[in-house]
Amino acid sequence: MADIKKVITDEIRRLSKKEIKSYLAPISAKLIENKRQIAALKKIILELRKSCVNAKANITQKPTVETQEHKVKVRLNAEGIKRIREKLNITQDAFAKILGVSKPAYCTWEQGRISPKPDMKAKIAAMRGMGKSDLKKLMDEMGIKTTSPRKRKAAAPEKPGDNA
Repeated sequence: MADIKKVITDEIRRLSKKEIKSYLAPISAKLIENKRQIAALKKIILELRKSCVNAKANITQKPTVETQEHKVKVRLNAEGIKRIREKLNITQDAFAKILGVSKPAYCTWEQGRISPKPDMKAKIAAMRGMGKSDLKKLMDEMGIKTTSPRKRKAAAPEKPGDNA
């Protein structure tokens, strides 16, 4: 009797394992596929982080000119800051984002009410030599919208017969 009981229990185990495998096979295949996708996404995230770090490093570098182991201080006034921004043809908001400051802080620099700190002056000076294509790449990497500042419309000249 013990042999028949053992044979039947072994057969039930074998059939139940087979049944479980048939149900789990598609699930395990999907699990493997999901793990592959996660690994691929992790690689993409790492690459994006590296590119962001590189973009920030390009801006945060202190671009002072070194001559004979002495650093030359950057001299900028409000008009100079505005000229750099206008030369690059970008808005105050975009320029502030590139520099990593708020728009009101940047506006006070441009108006001459407050002078930027030396490290910010160095960043602004680095923007001097930047071309428009370099700026576009930088703005794309930082996710800044590329909009041009609004041009002021000149007042239309009055015609002599329009005083009706």
